[in-house]
Amino acid sequence: MTIKRFFQLLIFSIIISILSVITIEVTLSIIFPEKVTLFKSAAKLNNEYPYRFDPLTIVELKPNISNFSIVPEGKRELIKWHTNESHYRVDAVTVENGKRIVIYGDSFIHGTFSHDTATFASQIQKQLFVNTNRMFNVINRGLTGAGPDQNYLRLKNDLESLKPDLVLFAVLAENDLGDILKNKLFKLDSVGALRRTYIPVNEKTAEMPVWISTRQKITQMFLTTRLIKKTIDIIVGSDKIKVSEVKNQINDLRNLCEKEYILYKNPSSDRFPHFGDHPDFDIMEDIHDESSILKIRLLSSILKEVKACVSRLNIPLVIVIIPAAIDLADIYRINYKVLKEMYPGYSPDRLSRIVDSLCVVNYVDKVNLFKTFIDNSPNELYFGEEDNHWNAKGQRLAAETVIRHLLDQGYFKNTKLKD
Repeated sequence: MTIKRFFQLLIFSIIISILSVITIEVTLSIIFPEKVTLFKSAAKLNNEYPYRFDPLTIVELKPNISNFSIVPEGKRELIKWHTNESHYRVDAVTVENGKRIVIYGDSFIHGTFSHDTATFASQIQKQLFVNTNRMFNVINRGLTGAGPDQNYLRLKNDLESLKPDLVLFAVLAENDLGDILKNKLFKLDSVGALRRTYIPVNEKTAEMPVWISTRQKITQMFLTTRLIKKTIDIIVGSDKIKVSEVKNQINDLRNLCEKEYILYKNPSSDRFPHFGDHPDFDIMEDIHDESSILKIRLLSSILKEVKACVSRLNIPLVIVIIPAAIDLADIYRINYKVLKEMYPGYSPDRLSRIVDSLCVVNYVDKVNLFKTFIDNSPNELYFGEEDNHWNAKGQRLAAETVIRHLLDQGYFKNTKLKD
């Protein structure tokens, strides 16, 4: 075969492939018009990036914006969420003169995957009314990708304006320890005290990485890509092949933990992006690893400072420990079964237990959701597939558990929350 003939066949094959994809896409669009409309509507309506650069905390929500996302399961409904002039999501009912509860956390609290009535903050307000017959102002200060270090700084800035009567401070056991290293906002001095690094923050750190945004757009815009993915999942159905691929993925992310640790030790302004979190596989593998030890010490110091911050104003604080989905549910490719094979010392409750013990050491009240979730069919509490967030059922169960704890501990009789 001549070179000319080879390239002719190659070009012909490419043209046929493109025409085939177009044909499949058009066919699927005719069969499932509602799916096309849904995903393209979300893309079209989101004409403004909802996050802005913040020199203090790296990222913050923009004020007075509306954004659209899609429920990751079931009917794939379009969700509209918006922020107010104070740049936090408005999802609960505002109550005049009501006691104020402010909730901090990452995407689990921000809840862009849930309607206003289904978010954790909204469920907290509902459960409060059910159990106390009183309406409370519940403010959602969740921010996608925010670690406990960023939320500590945001809390300090908010205290004067929000004047909370209770602070719920959510810690996602899966990756919040690693966020502190990734962000490089804090360090420990020679005696172990928490100090700001004051390393300049590059505005690009607050941007959505191209590989994430491009993948999301392609996946959302074209039905063919989702069909191909599902087909591959069916064809490559061998557990051995899947486990092999998953282990390689875990090893890659474990290496990323090491790279983040090395970069943290470097005083330069280089950082990994705010968006693009991953599990703390270094802690899952070896709690005595250098990076694991540093992450644990940093989180301990952050929790200590969070408590000191609110205690000065006599504001009660409760840490809400959100367990990692992969430690509880086996509906994900990476899950506790694979991790047990890879890491002999791994325990599904390790990350949650570490955060729990740090709360105890620092005399901070906490609600650890691990046991509640594992006792209530955890596969039904998360979206599954590629989304590790809790669904409406998971948020409702979490809110019920937190409110039950507040009632049992007398928060509505002995703190600012009393009538």
